Amino acid sequence: MRVRISGPLKSHSVGIVFDSLASATGAPGFYPIGEGYTVLTVTGAVIDFAVGIYGPTDGPAREGGDRRARIDGIQFGAADSSVELSLSHIRHVRVYNLAGFGVRYAACWDTTFVNTSVEVCGTADQPAFDVVAALPQTCNESVWVRVHVELSVGRAMRVSSLTLSCVFLKIHSERATAVKGRFTWELGGACEYGSVRLHAVNPAEATAHFIGDQGSCRNLRSEGPAVSVDATGGTYRFDNPGALVMRSSLNQNGQIVVTGGSIGRLEAASNWLLIGTRIDTLQADFMPEQFHTVAQHCTIGLIEPKPGQTTAALDLYGCDVGALRLHAGQDRIRRVTLHDGTRARAAGALVIPPGSVLEIAVGAVAVGEIRLAGGALRLRGTIKGDLHIDGPCHAIAGGDAQVTGQVSSWSVPVAASLLGELPNGTRSKNLAPTAILTGWIKAGGAWIDQRN
Repeated sequence: MRVRISGPLKSHSVGIVFDSLASATGAPGFYPIGEGYTVLTVTGAVIDFAVGIYGPTDGPAREGGDRRARIDGIQFGAADSSVELSLSHIRHVRVYNLAGFGVRYAACWDTTFVNTSVEVCGTADQPAFDVVAALPQTCNESVWVRVHVELSVGRAMRVSSLTLSCVFLKIHSERATAVKGRFTWELGGACEYGSVRLHAVNPAEATAHFIGDQGSCRNLRSEGPAVSVDATGGTYRFDNPGALVMRSSLNQNGQIVVTGGSIGRLEAASNWLLIGTRIDTLQADFMPEQFHTVAQHCTIGLIEPKPGQTTAALDLYGCDVGALRLHAGQDRIRRVTLHDGTRARAAGALVIPPGSVLEIAVGAVAVGEIRLAGGALRLRGTIKGDLHIDGPCHAIAGGDAQVTGQVSSWSVPVAASLLGELPNGTRSKNLAPTAILTGWIKAGGAWIDQRN
C-alpha cells in the first residue's frame, strides 16, 4: 500500500516490509508531505526491512534553484547515537526526491545493508547518502553490498572519517550536480571500498575526497571529477585506480599507496608509494624534509616540479622515465634518486640547479646531457651522454660510475651541504679523460690525489 506521512515515525526493533517495491513513483511505500522532519528513524535489531520513500513531486529539482521543502528520509540509529541499529538485515531501501538526506547512518553495528538506492536527494550542505559519527559512537563492522546514489543535488555522499571497519562492496553514483567548494563525494574511515564509480553532470565542479587511516579502495573510476586523498597519520591504499586527476592534500603527513592502474596527472606531496602504475605526468609538490615519494616499477612520461614553492624528494626503483626535469624557472625538485634498474631520460639538457641533488645509483642509467649548475651530483651508475660542470664540482663519483659522452670541467670534489657530511675515506673517481689522476680520497678533512 501507499502510506501518507505528515510527521516523524520511529521504529525500534521492528521490521518494516513493503511488497513489490518498484523503481518508479506510485510503488508501495511512504509518501511524506509537509517539511522539517525525518520520515523514519530505525533503531534496535531488525530482522528484515524493505522500504521505499517518495517525495511529494515526481520530477527532479526545479530549474532555477531547488525550492523543495526540506524533508529527510530514513535514519538508522538515533540522531545523538544514543541508540544504535545493530545485528540487523536491511534488505532494500529506496528514497526518491527529498530536499534533505535520503539515508543517514548515525550508529550502525554489525549490520548488512543489501541494496540502497537514493535518487534526487541532498542539498549543498546535506549529503544525499550520509554516514555520520557522534563520538564516542560510530558506525562499525557493517557491510553495504550495493549503494546507488543518482541525480544528487549538491552533495552526493559522505562517509565520516571516524567510521570503523566497514565495507562498501559497490558504489555507483552518477549524474550528480556538484556545488563548488564542497566535496561531492567524501569517502572516509578505516573502511574497504570495492568498486567505486563516480560521475557528475558538471565534472569541473565535482570533487571526490578519500580521508582516513588504514583505508583502501580496490577499483576507482572517476569519470572527470578530481580526486583528493588525505591519509593523515596512516596509510590509504588504492588498487588499479583510473582517476583522471589525483591530488594530495598539501598538509597531509600520511602515506597513500597506489597499486597498478593509470593516472593522467599526479601531484605528489608527502609519502606516496606508487607500485606498477602508469603516470603521464608526475608533478612533485611540497614535501617536508622527512617525507619522500617512492615509485617502484612505474612507467612515468614526465617528472617535473609543480609550479610554486617545491621541496620534493623522489626515489625511483626500476622505473622508466620518459623525461626528467629538475627545475622550471624558480621551481625545483630538492632531490631525485635513480635506484638500480631505473632509466630516466633528460628533458632537453638535465640541469641540476642550486639547491637540488641528483643521485644515480649502481645499475641506474640517466640518458642525455647532464649539466651541473650549482646543484650536487652523486654518481655511481651510468650517464649515457655528456656531463658538464658549471662552476665548482659539487659532485662525487663511485668506482662504478660511467659517462659515455664528453666530460668537461670535472675536478676535485668541492664540499656541498646537499651531499651531506662526507667522512674520511670517501673516494671519488676521476671522470675526466686522463691516465695520470685516477681520483681522490678524503683524508684529514681534505681531498688527496690518487694516481696510478
